[in-house]
Amino acid sequence: METRKATIKREKDKASLILAGTTLDHEIILTEDNPNNVKHVFSSLLRDLKKELFQYNLEDSNIDLYYNICKEYIIQLNSEMQSIHREMAEFDLLDPTIE
Repeated sequence: METRKATIKREKDKASLILAGTTLDHEIILTEDNPNNVKHVFSSLLRDLKKELFQYNLEDSNIDLYYNICKEYIIQLNSEMQSIHREMAEFDLLDPTIE
């Protein structure tokens, strides 16, 4: 299983969780209430999951509220992706050129 990098981007008025993708990085803005952004990122992750199982590792040296939130989010995300990947395999939904 591949491990991808997750980082936190902190700006003056905005903080984001950055998830490394296959071709592009995915950004979840932590300082906005935008469920469509989260849905879009998760849809992209599902497309990547069809090709291979992967997990995220949070790489951040600043231990603050954003770190703690993202750490728990990554734990839950990794668990969900493993479960979804298993279900995709059960229903033969994985990319046959990879598996």
